[in-house]
Amino acid sequence: MKYIKVSDGNVVLATVIPKSSWIDKAADRTFVGEGYIEVNENILDNNLLLHKYDSSAEEESVKTVASFTSAGVDAQGNQRWFTEDTGVLMQYTYNADNQIIGEEEV
Repeated sequence: MKYIKVSDGNVVLATVIPKSSWIDKAADRTFVGEGYIEVNENILDNNLLLHKYDSSAEEESVKTVASFTSAGVDAQGNQRWFTEDTGVLMQYTYNADNQIIGEEEV
């Protein structure tokens, strides 16, 4: 079993591979009950971390890579990213000399 924690914008911030689905059995606390999402344990962390989670992508309770979107890269080959609070896809802006001068929503 493997779990992920997402931000308010549904960006994957952490992965956890616990020994049990319980955080504290005596207190009836489970990972899913604490807001973690169970994913297929064979998914590599680099296919999850900083990717955007789409809760409507699959009906199964254990999610696969089909539920996650990579930010990709921009025209200059630099990594795009999702904002943690809103999940908006962002990229750098460049001047005529291809130097980074800011950021913009894609």
